[in-house]
Amino acid sequence: MSLNTFLRRLILIGVFAVPFIPFIVSSSMFFPFITGKNFAFRIIVGIIFAAWAILAFKDASYRPKKSPVLMAFAFFIGVITLANVFGENPYRSFWSNYERMEGLIAHLHLFAYFLVATSVLTAEKRPGLSNHQIGGEHLFGRSKVGEHGQRIGMSSIAGEGPRHPPAGVGELHES
Repeated sequence: MSLNTFLRRLILIGVFAVPFIPFIVSSSMFFPFITGKNFAFRIIVGIIFAAWAILAFKDASYRPKKSPVLMAFAFFIGVITLANVFGENPYRSFWSNYERMEGLIAHLHLFAYFLVATSVLTAEKRPGLSNHQIGGEHLFGRSKVGEHGQRIGMSSIAGEGPRHPPAGVGELHES
């Protein structure tokens, strides 16, 4: 296995592991629903960002493409960096606290995750899959989940019920 293949697989594992971070609860920490998730996110992003930097250095197809979203995100990071530097408490602005963990360091990790995910996931175009097909499959899957929920008596999964107007996304209500 080549280094590029190994790095790409490592990055993909990390990118697709991030959505499962909300299931982490660190009961040994003072804020069990916040700190463990943030530390896991920062560790994963640190690893995949380092792997992506090596991969992007070796293969130009993994470098980020210029887009309005990327430019807006980079501008936002620049603005909040300036705000943090010239703020009342730059140390707190950079690191935040364990209860929130939303300082500049968190935004930098989010930006790094965005760079890695968009660069790696768009580097290879898979034939036969367009955004319209993926969107259609998503809507079809949601409708099937809703139908199954109605069949087993959980009409609130589909967002419909005697006290809930029809909607695609909503809260679960007990009937």
